[in-house]
Amino acid sequence: MIHPQAKAAGLSRSPEYRAWQHMKSRCSNPRHHQYPRYGGRGIRVCARWLASFADFLDDMGPRPSPRHSLERRDNDGPYCPENCTWATAVQQMRNRRNTRFVTVTMPLAAWAEQAGLRYHTFLRRLDRGMAPATALTRPLARRGRAAQRPVR
Repeated sequence: MIHPQAKAAGLSRSPEYRAWQHMKSRCSNPRHHQYPRYGGRGIRVCARWLASFADFLDDMGPRPSPRHSLERRDNDGPYCPENCTWATAVQQMRNRRNTRFVTVTMPLAAWAEQAGLRYHTFLRRLDRGMAPATALTRPLARRGRAAQRPVR
């Protein structure tokens, strides 16, 4: 059944409408082939979105490109405005239940070299209490004549 609001607005064939329909079906229709991964795991759609395509579209906005689809930031959380975004397949691959995270331990000198920093610059930033990720990615301060020139 086509939602009356979508039909009236001519959106019933839009990718946003299809995403809304599929989201509801995965979570509430036990006969849907993906129900065990969604509704069967307790993933729900918030009442606001369940009742209204217009509210879903107001909250999510249009899909940024054909490469984007609906994603939940927290894979165990509900479909709701606070937990959903439009994401590409690459972004979604990094946000799966089976994603593995690897922590790499290297000497400070190796981290500094990989980031293109001098060892002492990196060490000084850490000693001043800067988080390692920030210390590695913060741009170098411009000094001398270069600092006086406007950035173009």
